[in-house]
Amino acid sequence: MSWKVSGDIQTAYKIDILSNLNDILVYTTGKVTSYSLKHLIPPSALINGNEYKIRITIFNQAGASITSDTEIFQTSSTPVITVDPIGTINTFSYIFTANYEQSENVPLRNYIVYLFDDKKNLLSKSDIKTSSPLEHFFTNLQTEKQYYIEFQATSTKGLTGTSGYIPFDVFYFQPKLNIDLQGKNIDKAGVELSWFVSQILFESNNNPPLFIDNEKIDTRDNSIFVKEGFSISGDFSLKAWIENPISKKTLIKMIGANGHFHLYYDAAIERFVLKKDVNGIIDAWVSDEVTGENFIVVIKQIGCDIDILVSSIQ
Repeated sequence: MSWKVSGDIQTAYKIDILSNLNDILVYTTGKVTSYSLKHLIPPSALINGNEYKIRITIFNQAGASITSDTEIFQTSSTPVITVDPIGTINTFSYIFTANYEQSENVPLRNYIVYLFDDKKNLLSKSDIKTSSPLEHFFTNLQTEKQYYIEFQATSTKGLTGTSGYIPFDVFYFQPKLNIDLQGKNIDKAGVELSWFVSQILFESNNNPPLFIDNEKIDTRDNSIFVKEGFSISGDFSLKAWIENPISKKTLIKMIGANGHFHLYYDAAIERFVLKKDVNGIIDAWVSDEVTGENFIVVIKQIGCDIDILVSSIQ
């Protein structure tokens, strides 16, 4: 702690700290001969979670003294922020979580989450958040890369704790790309190749998406959809692993320029149903009867024909 002196030169000082609850003296320096305007209070002198008041008396060369007004202050422990070991993430998006603890049960005021690359260069950060639990959704993680995550949380007393840099790795298989390859004969028996690569990414009704075990998209109160890079009249195939579908709840929706597909499970008939709506004209296809909780669903469109194949996984 430090203080300022005006007027005569200080030659000594005395610091007294009392409990603000009952005025009992809990710490005193006694008279210290020194010109210094600061003093280090030992950690053992005060107990965190209490309210104290402090007064400083200074002395000049003649021995005359003057005492400051009493200042009230509180002591508090720094919050402890912990993150469970992450290891390897097998997806490009992940919800990171942390735990907040404070010895005197001082509540959380706010927190912020940082994402760093393997050189600890800042890549992204969350907004300032004010409610528990401590979590944040980061996406666009690149496979075969190492990253660091850091949580910083501040208590209502204004003290900030940090998780430190928590390392993790990312590894997942890159999705296969749809390639439109075209060839053209050119002079001298040559062939000119040109192609267009498209990657179709699904979105979620929830932002951020909800995951089960940070690995599987949760469609129990949510669905996923695609509206870019997809043609409702083009040939395509789609394969999905679906667990515990809710009856008649849209699981996957694919939106084209003039219509859409949507897939759901009908428990009454124990079949998956695919409906195609083009300019208000609706067609439907149903799978064979399937029972169970886990399914592999394959949808194929070639021209105007659609197949929906489902296998139950035990």
